[in-house]
Amino acid sequence: MGEIPDSLLDVSNGRLRSTKKNANGTTTYEWFAVNPINNYAIAVATGHYAHYSETFDGAKGPLTMDYWPLDYNVENAKRQFPQARTMLKCFEHWFGPYPWYEDGYKLLEVPNTGMEHQSAVSYGNWYANGYRKRDASGTGLGLKWDFIIVHESAHEWWGNSITMKDQADMWIHESFATYAEGLFTECQQGKKAGAEYTIGDTDYKRASAGGFVPSHVYDYVDTSVGASTKTADEIYVSYADHRWLPRRYVVPLFLCIFILVLYLLGKFLAAGVGRFFWNQLERIIHRLPLVRNVYSSIKQVTDFLFTEREIQYTRVCGCYTVTPDDPQG
Repeated sequence: MGEIPDSLLDVSNGRLRSTKKNANGTTTYEWFAVNPINNYAIAVATGHYAHYSETFDGAKGPLTMDYWPLDYNVENAKRQFPQARTMLKCFEHWFGPYPWYEDGYKLLEVPNTGMEHQSAVSYGNWYANGYRKRDASGTGLGLKWDFIIVHESAHEWWGNSITMKDQADMWIHESFATYAEGLFTECQQGKKAGAEYTIGDTDYKRASAGGFVPSHVYDYVDTSVGASTKTADEIYVSYADHRWLPRRYVVPLFLCIFILVLYLLGKFLAAGVGRFFWNQLERIIHRLPLVRNVYSSIKQVTDFLFTEREIQYTRVCGCYTVTPDDPQG
């Protein structure tokens, strides 16, 4: 449930069960999802939204499709969002029925580029094809469809329906969603175009010790340090070291940062904050009998060594302290 100012609308996963007007000028929205959701795929959005909907005749029957653009982007949405129907038809052909018929399908405008929130895919792709008007494949084929609608919706199958158990298996989400882009290109423009998009316009060379790397990476490393005996992973590491992390820049930068950290640490300790933490540490030490005894002995020596000036000053003052009855006074 969410309590939202009356001038705004609240949109979340699943279906809207109820709204309740409150006396304080807010409205309580209750959204409910039938299917379980992984934590990061939960969405709560609030804004000046407009709303329209349609029904898709899908593999499991009628599927409700709800669109929530900001109120000034309705016409842009009606021009761009029909691609969602094309996407669903393609992906149901390849992956089977859309997983969340009970909760419906939504596209929801947001400020960021977008994300695969389950049954409420967030959208911020400027109502343009490509990834904010760019095509990462370099082929131009990715400029013929909306990347966010296609890629993020693919996660409804790969990521939301089939979800990694361990972060190390994130590839299950992203690799299949990326592969789905090629499948959608094939659905839209044919098998040859799908293969071209998936391969991209980058030339690759085989590393003699195994694997492939982009030609420009291989050539750079081969010219700099030699790549003939390296694996693909070693070539990538060498490329990063020599192209982006050359020692003539990294070493001076590290030294500057190190000196700055030492300076700030000195300021930190001089400000008395260090003494506070040291006193807290001593309190803990004094609660441990064995450590306390050893620490006390060591502290006597260190106090003498590091406060010798203070000790000498006290000793001198003691030598020349006299009383009024002293005949030498």
